[in-house]
Order: sequence, then C-alpha cells, then structure tokens
Amino acid sequence: MKSLRFCSCERFRTVAAVISSFIIVVMTSGCMTARTANRVTAELENEIPELRLEREFSLTLGRMSLAIVRTAIKISGDVVDEQEMEILRGLRRAEVGVYRVIDDLPVDARPRLAAFGNRFVKNGWHNIVRTTEHQGHVWIYGKPDDNGDLRGLLVIALEDDELVVVRLDGRLQEALTKATMDDPQGFVEALESS
Repeated sequence: MKSLRFCSCERFRTVAAVISSFIIVVMTSGCMTARTANRVTAELENEIPELRLEREFSLTLGRMSLAIVRTAIKISGDVVDEQEMEILRGLRRAEVGVYRVIDDLPVDARPRLAAFGNRFVKNGWHNIVRTTEHQGHVWIYGKPDDNGDLRGLLVIALEDDELVVVRLDGRLQEALTKATMDDPQGFVEALESS
C-alpha cells in the first residue's frame, strides 16, 4: 500500500508548531485576566468613587506563553528587529488591561489622582514619568531589583474615554539600555510621540 505524503516533515512540523502555539496562546490568554490592571482599576475607583470603568480587554502572558510567542515568531520566518527580540527574551510576564471610562472624570479629580499615583511609590515603585494634560494623565513607574536594575515597568494612561494599564516584568534594564544606546534619537522621538 502506498502512503500519502502531504508535505515534507520539516514543513509539517513548522506549520503544526505555529498553529498549536497560536491556539495555546489564544486559549490561555482568554482565561486569564491582568491582575495588576484589575488592582489598578480597583485603586482608582476607590480613590474616585464617581469614576466607573468597564473592562474591554485584558491579557496576561507568563513565561510559558511568552516562550510560545517567541518560538512562533522564530518559526514564522518574519523579520524581527533584534532589539525587539531582546526585549521579548528578557520578559518574564506581560499584562495589559484596557478599560472604557463610563462617566467623565469629575472636575475635582486632579488632587485625588495625585494621591492615587503616590500609592505605587509606597509599594516600591519609582515614579519615572507623571504627566497631566487636558485630556489625560500618564504615570510610568519602574521597579528595581536588589542590584538597582530595572525589573518592572508599570504604565498607566487615563484619558477621558479609556484607561490602559501595562505591566512588564523581567530583565528590562539591559534591553532598554541597548535600545537607547543603539538609537538614542529614535528612543527620544518615540518617547515624545507617545
């Protein structure tokens, strides 16, 4: 009896790996919520009770999910910038939460937002950037390890209609240092445009 050959074994393994990686990431990310984002929204709603937020999207990728993503990128053959891959290799956990702001921020919310931001400093985060503009507020915090290297990054962006919370954990110092040293002007321009 003749056996059917659909494609080469190598190609089959590549396609199977990409498809299974995608399925696993989608399945696991849908079941998991971004714990940090949930805590941030709870703190924000506690500080400003008139503020109502509704979760639109949340995603947590841990070590296993990130390893699958890195593998899928490698297998896909897409050209990926080495700096981007370095950041991905250094990540141990990534969380993203996007929330819709149901009601407008009250006019007297500014002082309470400052108190909200100070809570993270009390928990070991260092304030890197804090901006307040007419349409929004942005907080960026970094958390060092025992050696003083950046191991955590927390970004909170609150606009009139949306709250976005991003937390990255891992070896961030090396990746950010490399990104700024390789293209300092590009790094500054990226910060200014965000």
